[in-house]
Amino acid sequence: MSVNKIPDDILKLFESILMKKISPASLHADCRKWLRYYFGREMGSGDLFLNRLLYKLVQ
Repeated sequence: MSVNKIPDDILKLFESILMKKISPASLHADCRKWLRYYFGREMGSGDLFLNRLLYKLVQ
């Protein structure tokens, strides 16, 4: 099974949102795991997926 590579700029943005929104930090690894899963699954949707994800995280 291959790991879905998340572009660095997206991962940095995701990490900064995690630091602000998700506590405790021990949950961050699980959040990154789900990001890789959904990023790979929705890759065909491209920007639509990212826009939805970022919108949900900022709420």
